[in-house]
Amino acid sequence: MGFDMRLVFDTPEDFLNILKMRYIVFCPKTTLKVYGVPVPSLKEFRAQGKQKAYSFEAAPDEKYRLKQEEIPGQGDPEESKKDKRQTEQS
Repeated sequence: MGFDMRLVFDTPEDFLNILKMRYIVFCPKTTLKVYGVPVPSLKEFRAQGKQKAYSFEAAPDEKYRLKQEEIPGQGDPEESKKDKRQTEQS
C-alpha cells in the first residue's frame, strides 16, 4: 500500500527549498543539478519508450546550469573533475 501525498506551496521557491532538503537526505553523494532552459516545455529532453513519462534521456546543455542553485554532493567525483578542469582553464 502506497501513500498519496500532495503538497501545495505558495511560491516556486518553497517547492525548491523542500526538494533540496529532501535530496540531501536521500542522495548525499550526488550533486543535484539545476537547469534554467529557455524553452517553455521540456518535451525535447523526455525519454522514449515504456518509461518515457518518468525519466529524461538528454540533459540540457551545461551552459544552462544554475550552479548557484545546485546542491553539491559530498565527494561527487564527476563534479570534482569538472570543477578542477574549470579552475585550470581560468
